Amino acid sequence: MAVDREALARALREARQNRGMSQEAAAKHVGLSRTVLTQIELGNRPVSSDELSKLAGAYRRPVKDFLPPTEVDEGDLLARVFSVEPSLPGRLRPDLEHVVSLCGEAIALERVLGRPARTGPPQYRVDSPRNTADAIVQGEHVADQERQRLGLGTGSPIGDVPGLLASQGVRVAILPLPEEVSSIFLRHRLVGSLIVSGPEESEARGWFRSCLLHAYALALFETEPSVDVITAQHSDELWHMRASAFAAAFLLPRSGLESTIASLDKGRPSRRALAVFGLAVEEAAEVVVRSAPGSQTLTCHDVAVIARRFGAGYETTVRRLRSLD
Repeated sequence: MAVDREALARALREARQNRGMSQEAAAKHVGLSRTVLTQIELGNRPVSSDELSKLAGAYRRPVKDFLPPTEVDEGDLLARVFSVEPSLPGRLRPDLEHVVSLCGEAIALERVLGRPARTGPPQYRVDSPRNTADAIVQGEHVADQERQRLGLGTGSPIGDVPGLLASQGVRVAILPLPEEVSSIFLRHRLVGSLIVSGPEESEARGWFRSCLLHAYALALFETEPSVDVITAQHSDELWHMRASAFAAAFLLPRSGLESTIASLDKGRPSRRALAVFGLAVEEAAEVVVRSAPGSQTLTCHDVAVIARRFGAGYETTVRRLRSLD
């Protein structure tokens, strides 16, 4: 099948930029010089199958994404999942096949019943983050916007996260994923928008909710058919950082944290100036009040109270509080 060199060059360039990689970093990753990669991205040099495979791996995309579109069946879709993350165990494939099949049956049933197709949540069209600061700002900003759109306000805890995602046209499936995989996100006509996550356990409920919201961020930011396997190995990639920032800000909004900390009588400055005017006195009586040493410091118990209120994991709450200083 003939490959349009200019279209391939554009697709490779956009994939690199979406991953927040410089040409120099991408070229080094696949063993090419920056000059050669520049010529490839300009469409001036053909790409060998081996080079395309390495570039696709560097950008966390299956090779098929860079080839002319063809009709995709369930087997091809699952092949993309295992191509993106080759470390996935083969024993997972039958379970994934079952989930994909169920999604297809659900789509067909909805069509028969005359229900409108699930379009999923809106896409927030933002530029690819250029650095860590961009990733964090974009994630937190979209989290605030999405909370407002869903009528959650700026500080309310979230109840049923899987139910919330389902209400936005995102299907959620629970499978026994490997420990290093937090979730899998698929967007394709065969399944719609689908998040596959590990089982929710009582002691890790907050982690489960964070993983779902991390994957939900991909549904908000990704505009094209997509296959993503989310692992800690790629936590330093900008798309991952943006999704993590979204999940933290959506689950633990700044306003909600501030009001909760205030209700614990914490978070005040160690010194406060007070003033009062008497009825017959033109000048105010001023005094400085000092908090007892350590009284404004959040304790482990305080963090646990906050985590419980918002349904977040303890470590997730600690990280969020530290990120907000």
